[in-house]
Amino acid sequence: MFARPVFHEAVVRLDQPANDVLRAMEAQGILAGYNLTVDYPELGEAMLVCATETRAAADIEKYVLQLERIISKRRLDPPCAQKVSS
Repeated sequence: MFARPVFHEAVVRLDQPANDVLRAMEAQGILAGYNLTVDYPELGEAMLVCATETRAAADIEKYVLQLERIISKRRLDPPCAQKVSS
């Protein structure tokens, strides 16, 4: 999001509510980041993520796979969508 080097932390901009994404990740047992929307509304829907040397490559891969799954699912079937029975 910023054109500067990062160390352990990065900002991820989302195209859906950060709270919803963070809650869905928590349901998968993943503490996914910090919602920046309240503190920095100028960033839009964004979260701060951190990965330190205590995380293995498998942990990061799990994070990415779950985040992609959650974002894709919400994009295809948003919570406000109404299901119509036939």
